[in-house]
Amino acid sequence: FEMGGLQTAPLVIWEEEEVIDKLYDLRITHGLSLEAQMVRFQEICSSEKVHCSRSRAVTYRRSGINLKDYEIFGNETCVRQYAGWKYLSAFTSTKVGSKLSEYIREENVENVIKHPVTCPLLFWVSSFFVLIPYFVFQRPSKKSLFQRVLGLGYVFLIVACIQVLVTEPFDHIDSAYYIYDGALSDLIILEGEEPVDSIMEWAKLVAKEHHPIVRQPIHISLIEETCSRIPCKRRRAWEPLDTGAFHYLGQEYKLKYMHPSHLDASKVNSTIEAFTTELCGRLFPPFDQCISTLNNHIASELALFNEHRLDSKNVYTKLGVEMDATARELFERHAMKARQFGFNISPYARVDNGTATYPSWDIHTTSAYCVKDAFYKVRDPENRLWNDKPCKPLFNGALCAKTDKDGNMIIEA
Repeated sequence: FEMGGLQTAPLVIWEEEEVIDKLYDLRITHGLSLEAQMVRFQEICSSEKVHCSRSRAVTYRRSGINLKDYEIFGNETCVRQYAGWKYLSAFTSTKVGSKLSEYIREENVENVIKHPVTCPLLFWVSSFFVLIPYFVFQRPSKKSLFQRVLGLGYVFLIVACIQVLVTEPFDHIDSAYYIYDGALSDLIILEGEEPVDSIMEWAKLVAKEHHPIVRQPIHISLIEETCSRIPCKRRRAWEPLDTGAFHYLGQEYKLKYMHPSHLDASKVNSTIEAFTTELCGRLFPPFDQCISTLNNHIASELALFNEHRLDSKNVYTKLGVEMDATARELFERHAMKARQFGFNISPYARVDNGTATYPSWDIHTTSAYCVKDAFYKVRDPENRLWNDKPCKPLFNGALCAKTDKDGNMIIEA
């Protein structure tokens, strides 16, 4: 295989492997240019026999992330569960074990198992059935009271041992449950992506099953860990804006622009140009007026997005911030936007003694109250935690449902 004028070993790409990842490894190993990588990428992926699902290589992968590594336990036995053997691969690999494991993991069955009364109740019921034969079928004997009490003690010990086996005291079961309950998907960072933006996208994805993640110790620790291993230009995420995609030489290139909504227009334009310059630098040869064409497209999409920003159901989109925004940033952003619509916000608001007059209700007043409503949903930490919780879509996405801390399902429009 030849790339950039360098002869290398034959290029072998297996199933589930990406062409761009193999070429990126060759480029880094032999110190080749980006142009050499992308030219060969376009040649290989233009073939009908080869499918390329992405055009950016994985530059960093963090595997084995477990949520429980970032939690503090007062007593680790508190996380043990009844019938913990259902997490063992040796048990679930059998036909009977897999079916029994699926049954035990059903929501209703799991709720019964997790109930604090279940384990003691199971113990006393089993003790009762063991002691019945002892009293019913025992023959009259001249055993002393001490011997009878000792016999009952042995029965009690046997039942207790059975309960201990059922409630999984073994380390390998604890380890299996630990991995099953806290295992998260891999964190992947692609070429040209800012690590903190990729971590935010990953956090939103895994929060669907393990809320909360964003702004939690695991989120902050992963940023610190990642930025200690690969270069990071910033530690705060920017607002993602999907502006579509385009096809060039048979390959799709996505236009995912990270928008710094906290910057003024002139600086935003420079970030758009930096994004399009980097993207056009991956096309060999680039099409005519590549940078200016993409600049105009993204700028028009951004203007349309800002025009309909307040129509979004996402609170952070309305305020123009990301989910990692601090409480102070949330207040300052909502105050700035509300003042743009002629709405007074402290510290500029004055006490109303009943003589103040208010303008007639118009579209600006509606927009200002829309901003205030968005801020009130996240200004309190508990309300913000509830707002950030992902909801499960119902009726083809017409409604969504969230479960509160008491297990009650709440429907939201």
